Amino acid sequence: MSPPSPETLREDDLPVAFGRFTLTGLLGKGGMGRVFRAVLVGPSGFRKDVALKVISGGDREAIAEVRAGLGKEARIGALLSHPNIVDVYDFGDEEGLPWISMELVHGLDLQAMMAVTRLAPRHVVQLGVAIAAGLEHAHSLQIDDEPAGLVHRDLKPSNVLISRDGIVKVMDFGIAKLTSEGQHTATG
Repeated sequence: MSPPSPETLREDDLPVAFGRFTLTGLLGKGGMGRVFRAVLVGPSGFRKDVALKVISGGDREAIAEVRAGLGKEARIGALLSHPNIVDVYDFGDEEGLPWISMELVHGLDLQAMMAVTRLAPRHVVQLGVAIAAGLEHAHSLQIDDEPAGLVHRDLKPSNVLISRDGIVKVMDFGIAKLTSEGQHTATG
């Protein structure tokens, strides 16, 4: 009997192998997929804890569109290296399901944090400065010595992580636009 698909896994099914990864926990679910705590396993005992976003299966046309979007997210993420942006490590496909591996941040997203505590004004300012620093880095991205014109387009509390040691990380550049590639954003 084959193991359950990442699309249908429950916590009590874990851990389970998924290609080069061992899925060890479910971090979140969205309309297009799930994010797992995972371990990247390699030769000679190599191991790295990661967050692994796995896109749900569907009809071929939908998967092709989602794969292209995830590929763009991975490409953009791989170009960004900043302490206030979640690192993107790799992108691939396993069992017909596209995935992206990213830095595993131990902590809470800002939405969850605001649900359990009232933030002091000085903490709000510190969060704002860190978020702005990450976005400034993204917005000043250059590709081949030309401004990329990157716009995040989905900044919200659930896309801001705060690690246990207080590091603020912006994530999910999935619907970002690169105006250098002729993509433009508009209101609405």
